[in-house]
Amino acid sequence: TLQMTIHEHQGEHQLIYRVVDTGCGISADQINRIFNHGYTTRPDGRGYGLHYSILTATELGGSLTVKSPGPGQGATFTLILPVNVEAHSQGPRFQAMNI
Repeated sequence: TLQMTIHEHQGEHQLIYRVVDTGCGISADQINRIFNHGYTTRPDGRGYGLHYSILTATELGGSLTVKSPGPGQGATFTLILPVNVEAHSQGPRFQAMNI
């Protein structure tokens, strides 16, 4: 499931993407290392994808987090990015913030 919302927090608007799955889940040990450079659970993995993703989110002034109740119980990844919201006669217009 992919959820997208606009949220106002302390006067700033945030774009929130949440990806929820019911897959294999993530152990507490894996969650503590999942964003580390070079960490992978796949035999052919390189461990760059999630590491690069969290660095990019941080550079854009946002965050990337993961939560999982544990193995076999799925996981939720949440990406939060700041946005500018300008009201127009045709409705709101969203722009990524330049940082």
